[in-house]
Amino acid sequence: MPQRVALRARIVLGAAAGRPNHVLATELGISRPTLLLWRQRCAEAGVAGLLKAAADPGRKKRTWSESGSDRECDAADDASGTRRTGACAR
Repeated sequence: MPQRVALRARIVLGAAAGRPNHVLATELGISRPTLLLWRQRCAEAGVAGLLKAAADPGRKKRTWSESGSDRECDAADDASGTRRTGACAR
């Protein structure tokens, strides 16, 4: 079982045991909003909701045209003078 699923289960079990949200969040080493998010997902979707991966909230992937004509990628120097490869210039 992945650790993230085990953490979600501990959240729900702690809540079912009547532990206060702020105490449970501190014990599990997570933020209170994260704890509330998983409690809400469990209430809405049941245990199956804990098993689903959440949509990635991170940055969206870049899309490149097949021809690559809209962007030109080449090696570039950053501010420290270190050579970076794959840096894109518009």
